[in-house]
Amino acid sequence: MRSIVISVLICGLILALDGCFTAPTYPVVPNISFAGLSFERLAPPEFPTLVLKLNFTDGDGDLGLDPRFETDTAFVERFYVTRQNQYISSFTLEKFPSVALVDFKFVKRNPTLRLPNGSPFPPLNCKNWLQRTKQVNNLPQVQDTVYMESNESYYNILVDLFIDDGTGNFKIFDPSTSPDFTFPTCPGENFSGRFPVLSSDPGKKAPLDGTLTYRIKSLLTEIIIGSKRFKLRIQILDRSYHRSNVIETEPTTLAAIRTI
Repeated sequence: MRSIVISVLICGLILALDGCFTAPTYPVVPNISFAGLSFERLAPPEFPTLVLKLNFTDGDGDLGLDPRFETDTAFVERFYVTRQNQYISSFTLEKFPSVALVDFKFVKRNPTLRLPNGSPFPPLNCKNWLQRTKQVNNLPQVQDTVYMESNESYYNILVDLFIDDGTGNFKIFDPSTSPDFTFPTCPGENFSGRFPVLSSDPGKKAPLDGTLTYRIKSLLTEIIIGSKRFKLRIQILDRSYHRSNVIETEPTTLAAIRTI
């Protein structure tokens, strides 16, 4: 079950260009800089929230994603593999829901089955296997457990969490391999997510700059981090697959940045 809920709020200057203004010149590769990090611990039912603020610039304004840019290969959430030994995207799966996907029981019955690249299917884990459910008597019931592979281009803001192991050594937190979470009790993805299209006219190439406020809502934040020191590593992507520079926040604690 996905436990990490991500929401995004855009606030900042989106430059409107006309004859009265000289457009700034920015590289088409987006650039980001740190603008702030805080922690909000609101009363239930609100989730604890990390609030990350980034300043950004982009020369042609192709920042942000929504379903209109999804195709069979671009910006889809996951790739599945069919029993015909080929991949199928979630985009196509929505159109053809009856396609026979490779489920774990099928793999167990066919131990010689291989992925299209010749590799064997991995054992059950939180990274490559997904339980699909259906409603039975108004209750979710597991329908099957299907193989999947994440598509990095689905997310346009990549956030990695690093936690101090107590010796000053910061280790990346990976929910898919963490010993604290085993299949099927999976915490969901990491802190990466999507922010929406920023330009009022996505078909027009024009420079953008401003401040992006990215809110990471999760019941697990305090459980995962607790009183330990942590830091974030951040990068954003545009719709041309350009990756921005990578930045890291300074090591801190939730208590030190708590505002509410």
